[in-house]
Order: sequence, then C-alpha cells, then structure tokens
Amino acid sequence: MRRLTGHDLWTVYRLQRRGVRLDLKGSVIRPAAPLALAFASLLPVWGQRVETVVLRRKERGKREAGFVQARWRTGQPVLDVTFIAPSLDVQHGAAWLWQSMLQELVRGGGEQGAQRIFTHLPESRPAEVEVMRQAGFALYGQDRLYRFTPPAAGESSGSKGMPVHWQAQRPEDEWGLQKLYTEITPAVVQQAENWGQVGNGSTTHVGWWGGPRRGSYVLRAEDEIYGYLRITPGERGHWLKLVLHPEISQDGETLLKEAMIFFTNLPRRPIFCDVRGYEGYLTDGLERCGFRRVMTRLLLVRHTTVPIREPARRLIPAFEVETAPTVSTSRGEAFGHWFEETPGCLR
Repeated sequence: MRRLTGHDLWTVYRLQRRGVRLDLKGSVIRPAAPLALAFASLLPVWGQRVETVVLRRKERGKREAGFVQARWRTGQPVLDVTFIAPSLDVQHGAAWLWQSMLQELVRGGGEQGAQRIFTHLPESRPAEVEVMRQAGFALYGQDRLYRFTPPAAGESSGSKGMPVHWQAQRPEDEWGLQKLYTEITPAVVQQAENWGQVGNGSTTHVGWWGGPRRGSYVLRAEDEIYGYLRITPGERGHWLKLVLHPEISQDGETLLKEAMIFFTNLPRRPIFCDVRGYEGYLTDGLERCGFRRVMTRLLLVRHTTVPIREPARRLIPAFEVETAPTVSTSRGEAFGHWFEETPGCLR
C-alpha cells in the first residue's frame, strides 16, 4: 500500500465524522480519531501498525472519496478493519467505494503478509454486512456484547475478598489454552481463525488468548486449563474476556463474581464483555451479575490466501456456529471435584 500524502490526510480529516467505527473495543480501551491514527502510523516510533487506504474518483463530474483503516495484530499476520468512510447512510453510491477500498486493502495487506482480515458488524446493519460479503468477506460466527454499569460511589458492588480460583497465566499454560480453545470452538470458527503452523507443527490460531501479561488469568487444576480471564483497563471503559469450559458452566456465576474483584482497584467505568454465540452457557451468569446485553455482532473474515481444507470434512454452514460443541465429561467431573474442595468457594 502506498504511503499517505497530504491530500490523503485531508480526505481522512474531512470524512472521519461521516464514517462507521467497527473497532468497538479499541474505542473503549484507547480511543483515537482516524486522522490521529493515520498520522501516527507514519512515525517509526509508533507502537501500532495501522493501514489507511484512501480512494478518490470523479464520476459524471462529481468527486467522490472514501477511506478504510485496519490495524495489524501484534505478532500476527492479521488485520482488523477498524473504520470505513463514508457510511452507507450519508452518501449514495458508497457501497461501490467500500468494495473498491476493501479490495485494495486485501491486495496491499496480502503483499505485506496478512493472511486474514477480520471485521465485526452489528447484526442490525444488514446493508453493511451485505457489502462486506460482496467484497469477499465470509460470515463465520457471531458474538453478543454485554455491558455492566458500576454502582455509584459509596454503593457496594458485591465484589469483595480475593480471587481464589483464578491464577496468573504462565508461559507453560499455552498448551492447555490451545486445548481448551480446540475443545469449545466449532470447526468453522477454527478454520477462520487458523493461520498456519509453527515450527513444532502445532496449529496457530488468532483466538482469544495471548501470552502471559498483567491482567491475564487461568483456571488451572490437575495440569488442565478449564478457563481463561483477561482484564483490559481502558480510558472509556474496561474489557472483560471470560472463557469457561462448558462442563463447568454451572459455576460460571461464582467464577464471574471472583473475576469482578479484579476491577475494584481500577477507575469506576463501564465494563464490557463479549461472548461468542456458541458460549451461550455464560449469559445467565453475566445477567445475574448485572450485565446487560447491548448488541449482537456478526463476525466476518476475508482470506488473503487460499485456505487449506480437508476433503473428508463437511463444510459447516455459518449459522451452525451456535451449536454447542461436544466436550469431554471427564474434564468437567475432575474440575467439579476440585472446585468443591477449594477453600473460599462461593457456591
């Protein structure tokens, strides 16, 4: 993708209030205007790589322009579409601009090594979803976004004590997290999120976990991983990522209450939590703990390389991702025994 010019930056400035923001998490954690991201991406000291594609054309004497932005995921050959302008609501014919800009993003991203390009769109925006699909993006799942509004100052949040079951993530948990991901994630989602193999032959996914860092925890027992938790503080709100094995779903509310304790030392801001469609067993616990559903988002992916498919495996329609995966009962039984014997259990 070509380097941005002053004319390009002016286009971004002019259109940034007329576009669609697709990166809700980024808007909550570290909000930044598209122009600021475009400027910052030109600096070698900038910690994040952001691609901005600007398109201008003259059609029947009328000038039209648009831009799309995408952010590279750290250490992965993956781009996330974060912003696109103009929105379909404010400009007639914007669908053509969207398709052309997305195609250029796919081409340029592929040349720079991107293997997957992801985006999230509200289920309530079918026109935008259709344009994305026409640009080659495929629906592979959905998630539900929940929001928790903390009580006013002086009121009790109900989150007290110290977490008993959640332990800090360690490097050696990687294998257990890979196993947990494989067991609870439908094949169609794994196929979308798989971008190759590492040196030891294991599959590499762009899943919900990363390496150990401050705010990442696991549910560990008998050398198995039964859950994952990540707390991400933000400027406008905080983000909670909670993953549990289905066999321990009956303990979800208790484990969520423990997780909420980690927020007590953070600024009082809304807490957001995204739950994949096939993790519906988490929603009752979230709602009992005060989370309220905000929206349903559709998850789309564009392959910049031809995905490898296994001939013997039946292709799964996109809407089958809601089906609960088959899991091993022995894992749940083992964890249940450990949970009962752990001091401080809230059950």
